Amino acid sequence: MGNTLASAIFYEGTDEIVAKDIALQVAAMAPEYISVQDVPADRISKLTAELNEEMASSDKPADIKAKIIEGRIQKSLQDDILLEQISIKDQAKKIKETLPQ
Repeated sequence: MGNTLASAIFYEGTDEIVAKDIALQVAAMAPEYISVQDVPADRISKLTAELNEEMASSDKPADIKAKIIEGRIQKSLQDDILLEQISIKDQAKKIKETLPQ
């Protein structure tokens, strides 16, 4: 038998194509969270601490270090957050940009 993968989502919109695209995205990318607000604070704290430790020996100014750390946190979490993932159907957009307003 072949491999089968399915996903189920609850979508409160009326656009069936968007619902199917989101279900396809969930099946393909298996996000852990829907939005940034859903990420536990302790996961972000742990990641921040690890990155601070990595950057401790850098001679860059503190404000530059902070921006680098913020960027790395966002990049690290991007694949785990549905709305921040790059759309598999339109790689020029994030999922949040493909949703109707």
